Amino acid sequence: MKSILLTILNFIIAASTLDIDCEYKFIETKLQDLKLDTIDHVKISNRYTCVADQFLGNDDKNIGAVNGQHLEGLSNVDVRAITFTTIEVSKIPQGLGKVFPNLMSLSVDDFGLEVIYSSDLRDFKNLTFFSAMGNSFEILNSDLFINNPKI
Repeated sequence: MKSILLTILNFIIAASTLDIDCEYKFIETKLQDLKLDTIDHVKISNRYTCVADQFLGNDDKNIGAVNGQHLEGLSNVDVRAITFTTIEVSKIPQGLGKVFPNLMSLSVDDFGLEVIYSSDLRDFKNLTFFSAMGNSFEILNSDLFINNPKI
């Protein structure tokens, strides 16, 4: 009976989280890629990136697991950027900063976000770049980056 209850509890916990599928690769970021009109083709950096194109689960708020094969010799601590593509959720998932502790760049373009708070970004202490183009924000507080001293 105890093992059945533990199995049910594990299923409930797994069903209430969100898993991300990542393709890991190095991506060279240029000003042109950022859609800035100032300087054409200036390299900013070559960052180890998780390109996330799929969420698995029914909760768009809490990260359960991150799936994908890292490049040889690299791990989650080496990931400096995460870019979400073709994903639409209402909120930035919590727990990304714990999975990727050295994240410097977060791109949530065309994410479907309507609201974002400073608490959504509090785990990203090393964040130097944030992009949220193509979202229809209803609320965007002036203290959004209060927990991100490097931005």
